[in-house]
Amino acid sequence: MIAFSFWIKFTSVGAELELYRFTETASWFTGRWVEYTLGVDGLSIFFIALTAVLTAMCLAFSARSTAKEGGLFVGLFLLMEALLILAFSSLTLLGFYVFFEATLIPMFLIVIVWGSRSRKVRAAYYLFYYTLCGSVLILFCILYLYSAAGSTHPHHIGAYSFLPTEQALLWGALFVGLGVKVPVIPFHI
Repeated sequence: MIAFSFWIKFTSVGAELELYRFTETASWFTGRWVEYTLGVDGLSIFFIALTAVLTAMCLAFSARSTAKEGGLFVGLFLLMEALLILAFSSLTLLGFYVFFEATLIPMFLIVIVWGSRSRKVRAAYYLFYYTLCGSVLILFCILYLYSAAGSTHPHHIGAYSFLPTEQALLWGALFVGLGVKVPVIPFHI
């Protein structure tokens, strides 16, 4: 419900010139190293709404199968939804990375507790280790972008001029890392 109230406020008349809405900024370590910025733009509002709809659908369809331990299941699903909304509303690559990776924790617990087969523990560990390998590539790219551009904000990175070989290597590493995380064929198991 809150996601759709953001949608309605986002599409209100008179705010067409703003690139980001509902922004909030916090800095740690005296503002030098980590700056965390939240905001919503025209693309992320769709992902936030989709996350809210899919979470509600998943909880509705799994209500009968999780009646015994439903509180923990619902709590883990809502935690995963909150982390995804934070990832989609993050305006820095480092914030996106931290929250997107944090969704692995509730996902791992859901698979290991409510998995449907006897191999659910093995599947949970495969999920965790395989996506961890993909996320290391993403982290290296983010750290390289930060060292080159001095920021993890996409506008600062976009203003920096990278060499064509740097662009190709960064694109390839990010494609493989995100291909494992999404999962895209052939980077899935």
